[in-house]
Amino acid sequence: MDVRVSFEGESAEFPAGTTVGEALDALGAKKKAVGALADGKLVDFHHRVEGDCELAAVGKNSEEGLGLLRHTAAHVLAEAVQSLFPEAKVAIGPVIENGFYYDFDFPRGFTPEDLENIEAKMLEIAKKNSPVTRKTVSREEALAAFSDIGESYKVEIIDDLPGDEEITLYD
Repeated sequence: MDVRVSFEGESAEFPAGTTVGEALDALGAKKKAVGALADGKLVDFHHRVEGDCELAAVGKNSEEGLGLLRHTAAHVLAEAVQSLFPEAKVAIGPVIENGFYYDFDFPRGFTPEDLENIEAKMLEIAKKNSPVTRKTVSREEALAAFSDIGESYKVEIIDDLPGDEEITLYD
């Protein structure tokens, strides 16, 4: 089944399951975007279009675009810390009004030298330009994934979510 994607007054048909990134690329709008609004909902390039929708490209200088970039940066921070300090446990890492942060449980705390190493590792990770993919998983899958790697804070956060809350993981 094809879906109709509209963008700035133009529309085109794509196979259902086409990603937002593929649609924006075909419509000539991906180069200036970091994500999109799909029928008003903020999504990343990996979001799959399953039905007709109206897309609006989200630029990096927009409020939504800055939020997407900060969200990605928070994941890069967590990856860098866990790479350098495997014993560090992660808790929450939200985007906030003027940036982002991540809470870590690390027995000795981070030194200024650690922070320099973390920043260097973040730059190394960013230069790889690896895709960050989002996937929706069941509560059971999420709990098992985090339990298996000893991330007790993530398990606690998931346990506190309402039963119908969508749970997403990023690779």
